[in-house]
Amino acid sequence: RARRQAMEQQLGEGSAEAAKLRSATERLERCSERRRLLLQDKEQLLRRRGELDREAATCQSRLDGTMPGPQRQALAEVRKWAAAQGVQGEVLGTLLEVMVVPPDYAIAVEAAAGSALFNLLVKDDTIAGRIISLVRKGSLGSIVCTPLNRIAVRQRQYPQMSGVKPLVDVVAAPEWAKPAVHQVFGKIVVCSSLELCDEVSRRHGLDAITLDGDKVSGRGVLSGGYQDPTRFVRVGLADKLRRAREALRQDVAPRLAEAEARARDAGEELETLHEARRALQEERGRRRGELQQAVAALE
Repeated sequence: RARRQAMEQQLGEGSAEAAKLRSATERLERCSERRRLLLQDKEQLLRRRGELDREAATCQSRLDGTMPGPQRQALAEVRKWAAAQGVQGEVLGTLLEVMVVPPDYAIAVEAAAGSALFNLLVKDDTIAGRIISLVRKGSLGSIVCTPLNRIAVRQRQYPQMSGVKPLVDVVAAPEWAKPAVHQVFGKIVVCSSLELCDEVSRRHGLDAITLDGDKVSGRGVLSGGYQDPTRFVRVGLADKLRRAREALRQDVAPRLAEAEARARDAGEELETLHEARRALQEERGRRRGELQQAVAALE
């Protein structure tokens, strides 16, 4: 009878055994809730990644649609070839992909550069030759490569006049890409008015352009008139595409990886806690069985 009473005390609700089981259950519930919240965060990040993927795909599709067909085809094929050959580090992207332009200057920059925005920047003339050969032999369209090792940046003196700004001071780009920026925009300034464009072109022999896209060449040829702003979408689309990809790479991807790792760790901890509680329940069940046997023996 004394043994029975001792076992009943050990298995009662106020016993150490019961306290251990309650503690294990509470830890399990807290871990389960933490894992639920982590999975919720993961799902939100997955949705955000999907949104950014769709935004990037839409921008890329619209951007591709502004290119002539042969140029679009050649760029797509060259990118596939570069990935297959493992030379992505030598094929550095188009000029448009590497430059950043303030919105107020987007029309002027796009009008000034024209199709040169899609010049493909490459490390040197060796890789440029391989690309040109690939496109020509495969009849893959047309492409313009800019080998960075062949560009000599010419130092220019720009007029110090109010309302006049060199486009090379407007277009931001990584240091390695600046020679390509100078090659396309080095001879062009943006002016606050068409009259100022005419004066600059006559006095300094530079091409000049207004913020609305009206141009005066260094030879005095004027072109312009009404420009539909909706035609000039390349710079804006490239900026949206860049921001979407940066958000994916720099924000969503690392946060998602962290959330997945934490959710996985919480899942493993939850399984460990389940096993610990099952062990306590089994031990409690075994002890109850012994108590029932002891009771039966006394009766």
